[in-house]
Amino acid sequence: MYRVYNNNNGSYYDTDYRGAELLRNAVRTGYTQGYRQGQMDRRYGRGYNYNNYSNYDYGYRSYVARDQYEYYFQQGFQRGYQDGYNNTYQYGYRTGNGLNILGGILNSILNIANPR
Repeated sequence: MYRVYNNNNGSYYDTDYRGAELLRNAVRTGYTQGYRQGQMDRRYGRGYNYNNYSNYDYGYRSYVARDQYEYYFQQGFQRGYQDGYNNTYQYGYRTGNGLNILGGILNSILNIANPR
């Protein structure tokens, strides 16, 4: 079991390996989607507003609660959006044709404790 600190409400909950990986993927996918949306908004002269995106359950699987997944996706999305809109890599980096969030940022968002 993995112990995850929920920044959204300040509590802890347990999940298995699949749940922990799903939450990691939520942050990573959120970062990628946010980066692309930020670039598009900048390119087309739209103002900085990551709240226009509403598909925070993109990639969701039922191993964790939907609201947990959406929270972590949104955390990645906000950081990716900021990087994409500003054309920077403060929170992530490019790998070939892909994007990835920095490991330290991912860990600070998730705060997952290894199995006991």
